[in-house]
Amino acid sequence: MKKYLHIIVLVATAIMLFACQKNASTDIVPAKQFTIVKSDLALSPSGGSCTIEVQATQAVIVTADREWCTATVSNKIVTVSAEPNYSLESRYCRLKLESGGEVLYATVQQYGEVVAGLEELSDLTAPVEGREIEVKIKTNVAVEAVTEESWIHVTLEDNKFIVSIDPNDEPRTRFGTVTYSAGSVSGSFEVTQYPELVKPESWVITEGTPTFDYPKFNTTASLSAGEEDMYVLRLIPKASVEGNIDDWVFDNLAVQVRNEILAKVEAAPETAFKDYLTTGTDAVTFDDIKPGDFYVVALGFGENSYVSGRYQYKAVTVDDIRPAYYKWAGKWTITGNKVPYSGATFTGSEEWTISVDEEALEQSLIVEGINSISHPTVLEANGATFKLTYNSADGSISLKSQKGVGFEYSTYGVSNMMPQGLYTKNGSSYSRVSSVGYEIFKASMAEDGTVTITPGIRTSGGVDYNYAGFRLYLLGGNGSTYTLGSAYQSGVIPLPFEMTLAN
Repeated sequence: MKKYLHIIVLVATAIMLFACQKNASTDIVPAKQFTIVKSDLALSPSGGSCTIEVQATQAVIVTADREWCTATVSNKIVTVSAEPNYSLESRYCRLKLESGGEVLYATVQQYGEVVAGLEELSDLTAPVEGREIEVKIKTNVAVEAVTEESWIHVTLEDNKFIVSIDPNDEPRTRFGTVTYSAGSVSGSFEVTQYPELVKPESWVITEGTPTFDYPKFNTTASLSAGEEDMYVLRLIPKASVEGNIDDWVFDNLAVQVRNEILAKVEAAPETAFKDYLTTGTDAVTFDDIKPGDFYVVALGFGENSYVSGRYQYKAVTVDDIRPAYYKWAGKWTITGNKVPYSGATFTGSEEWTISVDEEALEQSLIVEGINSISHPTVLEANGATFKLTYNSADGSISLKSQKGVGFEYSTYGVSNMMPQGLYTKNGSSYSRVSSVGYEIFKASMAEDGTVTITPGIRTSGGVDYNYAGFRLYLLGGNGSTYTLGSAYQSGVIPLPFEMTLAN
């Protein structure tokens, strides 16, 4: 039995060998007539073309299944072209190549756009010695940067966008623009470089003599400079300068002046920036100012609207040359001393506004705010407005008892407000003087602006008594006197009081 089995196996083996020999000699596979020799089918997001080299004995036809991809054939070279791909994702196109009845397929890949970092580019300023900045970027498209300024350099290396600015050896602020693009991303930024800051010895400031022509207080100043110098001359109150004056000129004044002139040019397009600058030596008038300590500042500018770096300043004091009469105009803070009355005290703190009397210049002034009257009927009629007598002999002012403007008041008929003085003979009881024309107090101003209050005198029985205080009363048309709702002592202003210029 075992011997018979071996024979079957041998026969089967012989049959298999015979079959193999038969196939090898009769089934011949012909060589392919259409093949791809080499290809590079990856495209950048910017678009462009790639190629496929084929081997074919007959004409080649190629078609693409996407509109953004086109393919042409020339001398067995298939050229594939694509539009830019501005999306973030890659896209694919399948090519069908046909020749002599044979078909081949190939896939073209176009990468999505990668642009990162350029959004960090923004306007920049550079000091006179120059500056270099680096911004890290990541992109798979070409980056282009253009500037017309020879002192600005842009390079791209090691995934960095590098901006280098040369030292500024020009007497002007330089200004340039850098424009960049990378695929679908584009933009620009401004470069501003300041010049060297110089205080030329030839720039000499001379202050003028103040003048007063009511209602304006004026003064002048001039700068000795060359005809080629363009500048502005400003009078700056010392109190408005914070920190170092040299820094403040460029950090604050230069920005303010430039914006002011640019606004003028915008409002009058037929003018240029330089039309608002002074050249050479010229006097400038500063009108409607107040006396005090100032800086006269000369600040140079170029035609491009930026500072030239040349500047000069001088500290000056503008004396108050106004006649004493006009020095009283302003807002004054009134604070009261304590004065006893019937076991209580008189205290006060209020604001008076003293203004020039246009109808009686250097004869009287107008005062408002005494007792802080708020009654609308009185205010509408200016019933709490009174006149101060100006004493030209010594420049002092006086408040005299007087009736204010008449007005219709409730059931009292035509009424008036009236300042009335209070005096005491025994220190415990007080008398009120309702007669018109008595001086309640006199205010005298010293050279440094401090004010001294001298109470008026009431003579009774041949004895002089100083007024201890005063207040406003309402004189009704019915012949009665009222305190307009205030407690008697709370409305009284003590004499003497303190008077301080508030502005």
